[in-house]
Amino acid sequence: MRNISFKNVFSERNRKILFGSTKLGIVAILIGFIASICSELIADLILFGTLEKYINFDKVVLVIENLSATLFSIGLLSILFNTFQYAKFLNLVETRFNEIVNKELPPEIKNIKNQGITDIYDNLDTNILGKRLWKIRDRRVKVLKIWMPNIESICPAIIDAVNNRGCRFHVMLLDPISQGAIDARVESLKDSDSMTSNYIKEQIRLNEERIVGLLDHIDEDKYDQLILKSFTSFVSVSLFGFGDTYWVGLYLRNRLATNGMIFKFESAHKPRFGEIDRHFKTEWKEAKLNELYIKKLKSLNVSESSIEKIRKLECNG
Repeated sequence: MRNISFKNVFSERNRKILFGSTKLGIVAILIGFIASICSELIADLILFGTLEKYINFDKVVLVIENLSATLFSIGLLSILFNTFQYAKFLNLVETRFNEIVNKELPPEIKNIKNQGITDIYDNLDTNILGKRLWKIRDRRVKVLKIWMPNIESICPAIIDAVNNRGCRFHVMLLDPISQGAIDARVESLKDSDSMTSNYIKEQIRLNEERIVGLLDHIDEDKYDQLILKSFTSFVSVSLFGFGDTYWVGLYLRNRLATNGMIFKFESAHKPRFGEIDRHFKTEWKEAKLNELYIKKLKSLNVSESSIEKIRKLECNG
């Protein structure tokens, strides 16, 4: 589901105008260039003198040269304007556009926007998340889920983000030995024949193995940039966030959190965003460092003192 915003409505309609005017500028430059060449050809013809008594070649050459210089200048200025001024123009119009829309919005819609909700999705597409992860830099990515379906699609982006773009990943999954929490989720998904206790445990363990396995591809000095913890109590929401954005899924009956009612919260200064972020930090503080993650660190010759430092790392920012 796309956001209905100025950029989606206005920019798409006017993209043709932008490209069209730029094309005209390029055409003007080409015509000017061709006209300049023609003037040289005409100057060469003068040397033969065969037509000089019929046509004033000096004036023709002068006109063509002036025309070519004018067209070249117009074309260059047109391209420069589109390159440097169009984005600024859009920003100015967008500001005014948003002011008008906010003024005319019904109170209910204003309240939703003021709480930081910017969109609602039918599902959380991990492929789209993967694309977003390829673009971020110097961000802390926060994940709170029972388990992540299709986790493989975002693994390459995680590795690159940690190694090359200064990102940190703080991931929390349900502990597969938390039988009470798993039974509660199975009960809420009882209409699904495949959603058994053993299935959920298997999915969690597969997630753990996949995430822990990423350490083999992460630089030795950046192991603490990918941390996996386990929580034991049942949570009511799934969270995936970085920067000033959170995607919040609800654990509803007969629907996986990624397959229904995903709320997108933006703007860190909004009150609801702060509540969500505090919820994640509270869960992070209570969660335990994943046992499989600890074993993997030890197999990579990470010292006990370094593991203890990772254990005590707070999730700030």
